[in-house]
Amino acid sequence: MRARLRLAALLLRRERYFAGPGERWTLRHRHWLSQQRFDDAASRVTYADYLHAHDVLLARRELVARELERIAPSCVWGETIARLRCLRGSTR
Repeated sequence: MRARLRLAALLLRRERYFAGPGERWTLRHRHWLSQQRFDDAASRVTYADYLHAHDVLLARRELVARELERIAPSCVWGETIARLRCLRGSTR
C-alpha cells in the first residue's frame, strides 16, 4: 500500500489523473502508469524508482502466495485451510 500511495501522491502533485476505463491498480492502470513521462530528471528517476518498488512488491506477494498455496495441503493445518477457502472473499 505504501508503494501505491507514493506513486499516487507523485502523480497527484504532477496533476496526472487516470481517466479509465476501469479501476486503478488494474492491468490497464499499470499500462497507463508505464506510459507516464516527466520533463525533469528528478521526477523521472523518482517515478521510475517508485514504479519499480511497486512491481517488486507485487512479484514478492505473488511468490509468497504461490509457495503458501503449494505447501498448504501438506501442512498440519491443511484441512482447516481448505475449509477456510470456501468463505466469502477468498480468492483461491
